[in-house]
Amino acid sequence: QGQAIGKIDFYSADTSTPGAGVKSSITTYVESESSTEGDASSMAFSTSNGAVNNVERVRIDKNGNVGIGTTSPGAKLHVVAPVGTNIGGYNFNFILDAQDNNQVDSNGLLVKGGALSNNAKIFEAQDYNGVSKFAIKGTGNVGIGTTDPTQKLHVNAGTTNTVALFE
Repeated sequence: QGQAIGKIDFYSADTSTPGAGVKSSITTYVESESSTEGDASSMAFSTSNGAVNNVERVRIDKNGNVGIGTTSPGAKLHVVAPVGTNIGGYNFNFILDAQDNNQVDSNGLLVKGGALSNNAKIFEAQDYNGVSKFAIKGTGNVGIGTTDPTQKLHVNAGTTNTVALFE
């Protein structure tokens, strides 16, 4: 985050917690000043959560990457949620609800990957430690417990003997 070059503040005179002052803001920062990039800039959006005023929530960087919960987004949409959202006793850090209750024929969720070859993964799910648990390759092959599925459905049970359970 560089030098702030423009800011719009939204004030409140409310003296209850967290007090009067700037509740929300939009700030533009210079990210770099160079002969090749010119004055590249980013924009940050801050809000009050009722306990703390003017906390940054969303940032758009000089490349158009959008960060939610991060000041340095590394992709077109980069979401970081250090504290999960509790739903039904489970914690979720990211929820994408793609349902449309108003349309009888609406589709659910479309995930498009950029596999340029059949060997590339177009979708992968990893655990907290970055270990792949589920992968779909450009061939359409699906792997569970393997990152390199060689068949339409390739399951690697690892050290257990139970590969699948159908009830």
